[in-house]
Amino acid sequence: MGKVTCLGAGYGMGAPTFALYCAGQRINLAAADTTAEACIEAFRSAYPAIAGQPAGGFDGKIVRKGGIWRAYTDAAMRAVLDRTSVTTGRCTFTRFDPDLIVTLPSGRELYYRQCRVESRVPGYAQQLGLLLKPRPTLVYDGPRGEAVLFGGKITENLVQAICRDLLCHAMLRCEQEGLLVAFHVHDEIVLEVLRGQADEALHRLVQIMVAPPPGAPNFPIAAEGFASPRYTKGAFNGWPKYQLSSSDCSHDAR
Repeated sequence: MGKVTCLGAGYGMGAPTFALYCAGQRINLAAADTTAEACIEAFRSAYPAIAGQPAGGFDGKIVRKGGIWRAYTDAAMRAVLDRTSVTTGRCTFTRFDPDLIVTLPSGRELYYRQCRVESRVPGYAQQLGLLLKPRPTLVYDGPRGEAVLFGGKITENLVQAICRDLLCHAMLRCEQEGLLVAFHVHDEIVLEVLRGQADEALHRLVQIMVAPPPGAPNFPIAAEGFASPRYTKGAFNGWPKYQLSSSDCSHDAR
């Protein structure tokens, strides 16, 4: 329950959509003595920097202001409509005709092709039986055709892109130190080493992974790992394990 709530609510999913998702996945909210509204509101209350601070109520729902979702939406809107650059946090939104470009802390750029603002009825409104009222909407041409852009989706894209850069930085560090990267899976780096070097290589790998790159010096990172005779998702008994966070590392260790 907690995992699906964080995955959905973290990127802007509302209670009605979350209820539909749970039903489709055969997740019984009632059996867990909770509701979609309670799950979503628990997340938003726990992370006001993401969802915004409570600022009143409307139609029985909590209205929030601020938060990173709103900040990213406003930055993208301003960049597209005013043809200017807007920096939010450590990312910069720029309109470069006809595209919206977001520059990440690493300097890498994300492109939203043919990005524009159109008056659209939100796609979820009809599905959920809500008022079909058009609103200014960011629209772009994605790899699978026309798509809409909003604060939660921008947050998802930037979080995944930044974390991809952190992973690639760690893989390059491994290669520079002579650690053979066999492959990676999502947020995992897999090395291939001689058995007698497993413990030393594991400790160095975790230290490398929690050391943020120059573009994100204070990024909080934690890593845990283990050695095993073959690739697996869990450690074998008796084999080395190690975990560390960036806050545990001294400047010299990095």
